[in-house]
Amino acid sequence: MPNEGLKELYVDELKDLYNAENQLVKALPKAAKAASSEELRAGFEEHLEQTKSHVQRLEQIFEMLDESPKGKKCKGMEGLIEEGSEIMEEDFEGALLDAALIGAAQRVEHYEIAAYGTVRAFAEELGESEHASLLAETLEEEKETDLIVIREEYFQAIVRGYLSEMKEELSSIEMGHIVYSGKFMIYMQALRFLTDHLNDDRYYGAKYEGHNLVRAVNQLTLLQRLTEKEPALNKMVQESIYTF
Repeated sequence: MPNEGLKELYVDELKDLYNAENQLVKALPKAAKAASSEELRAGFEEHLEQTKSHVQRLEQIFEMLDESPKGKKCKGMEGLIEEGSEIMEEDFEGALLDAALIGAAQRVEHYEIAAYGTVRAFAEELGESEHASLLAETLEEEKETDLIVIREEYFQAIVRGYLSEMKEELSSIEMGHIVYSGKFMIYMQALRFLTDHLNDDRYYGAKYEGHNLVRAVNQLTLLQRLTEKEPALNKMVQESIYTF
């Protein structure tokens, strides 16, 4: 494919993404307002700030290209947001509503992952390494920060399954530190990613500059979410101990 034609397609796809992200900036506050759990609401609000940074990165690329980012409507994102709006109008409540909102949000994320993967490949083919690095950073955020939440029902199922097989092998102290052990593992992984970032990405490698720093931040976000839920999770562990 001639580079001139590819560049035209590249710019067109970037404009589509720019419009998609701006639609999302308007839609996320509504999703946050609809969420029943504080945790999910905070996740949407955090993702809103991240989306704003994605818009800024795209604006950087358009400035480097000396092109206007405006002029295209992303119908794909428009349809996904419309589906999300329909969910909010249903009679869902509580955890059921949150599950539906998470499903809608994940569809949006997967759409964006595909779109950013495409434009990054175009940027690499065109030799636009700085563009590719910015797009890769956003792509990784879309993959890794995908509404980091602690699903209590999953945690409970895991703990019950674990204790049903291992209770007789564990001391009371060990069982009482199940949640703490999870926090410790997450913290250690955050330190590993941060250390690798400071040591020029020698161990884990990196797809773009700052990749391991993003990974470290994601681990710390997960740790924060787990800490916020710690009292409720410890209660689940205690209840499970007496069940088996």
